[in-house]
Amino acid sequence: PVVEEVVESIEEAVVEAEVETESVEVEATEEVQVEPVVGQVSVEKSTTVYDNVNTYEALKEILAKKENNVTINITANIDVEPSEKLESYGKNVVINGGGFTLNLNETVSGVTNKFMVRGSGTIISNLTITGYKSSAMYLPSSAKDVTITDVTLDGNGATVGIDLAGATATIEGVKSSNHTNSGIRLRSDAKMTYKGRNEHTDDFKPLVIIEKDGTSGEVISDAGKDEKQY
Repeated sequence: PVVEEVVESIEEAVVEAEVETESVEVEATEEVQVEPVVGQVSVEKSTTVYDNVNTYEALKEILAKKENNVTINITANIDVEPSEKLESYGKNVVINGGGFTLNLNETVSGVTNKFMVRGSGTIISNLTITGYKSSAMYLPSSAKDVTITDVTLDGNGATVGIDLAGATATIEGVKSSNHTNSGIRLRSDAKMTYKGRNEHTDDFKPLVIIEKDGTSGEVISDAGKDEKQY
């Protein structure tokens, strides 16, 4: 009888342990699903994809997290608030424009360079940028190994399209127009690779390299279909 009681006690303990294990697993699953964010889907441990990003508020919220290894899929035209900027700090951030337009709305005095890319490994593609006066994209020295592909820059009298202020970037299929300084500007020891398919329409200069002392250096024409490094 003593042996039977011990066996029964062990069986009850095992059952209780299994019940506790099941309840813990359920709680963990529920915690993973808490705090839904606009379009956030985990693809793998190192990458987070934000789908259906269709408002300025959603895009601003994602970039404000300063996350690394993020893909942002834009699915509508987006208008930036006139008094605010978009700044991307995360590393390896991919922004897929989806053929839509980012209107920077640069209308407030003192609020310039409204789209700043600060993180290394950033990829920006298939996007049209309008509504700017200073620059469509400003990349400081912290932005290394940036790739810009199939981006249209509608200057409409703005100063410059892509302003590389110490950054390193690869540029392919960029179409810039109507800039009073240049479609692309390199300064502060910036480095750039032209991969081809770049077009400049009514830009005062397609590409300007500024020496470190601030004086204008040699003006280099677009490389066309040939890959060149500067």
